[in-house]
Amino acid sequence: MQEAEDLYDVDGWLLIFAALHITFGVLTFLFLALSGTYALLPDPTNVAKIISIVTGAINIAVGVLILRTSRWAIPAVAIALGLQLLLVLSNAFLSTRDSKTFTIQLVLQTIVKLAILHAWFQYFRTSKRVYYALGRNL
Repeated sequence: MQEAEDLYDVDGWLLIFAALHITFGVLTFLFLALSGTYALLPDPTNVAKIISIVTGAINIAVGVLILRTSRWAIPAVAIALGLQLLLVLSNAFLSTRDSKTFTIQLVLQTIVKLAILHAWFQYFRTSKRVYYALGRNL
């Protein structure tokens, strides 16, 4: 019974996931603030800027919701993983469209990114720590 009681806190891979998302979100906003091409308010014609702002905000929100063990953490994780999947696939598509070549490096990068996303999805779907700490799995 002691094992189940230890799983109620945010620790291990769950803590790593939260810390990575907060770090990447803060780095995204730091990059946007330090970059001379980005203004504080999003320009509707610049889709990349809007995607960066939304991704940074979602990453920070996911990390904070996990650390607070909020009931909204699992839906936020699902949104974040779905957004990351969309970004990986769209980047792969746009890279092949722009260069008009299908390189092995691009294929391998996409496969690795998809494998990492799949591993995180399986972790949130099957982990006992996620279940005990956040109340449910994906």
